[in-house]
Amino acid sequence: MNNLILFDYKLITRTYLMLSIVNRLILRALAFTSIQTMQ
Repeated sequence: MNNLILFDYKLITRTYLMLSIVNRLILRALAFTSIQTMQ
């Protein structure tokens, strides 16, 4: 039972980590394009 909880926790944290990385890339792309259009 404890191993299942640990696995679940790792899966959730990995998902959040991936989401944050993707969000950062999207935000960076948006910032880059907005800077280009402003010039």
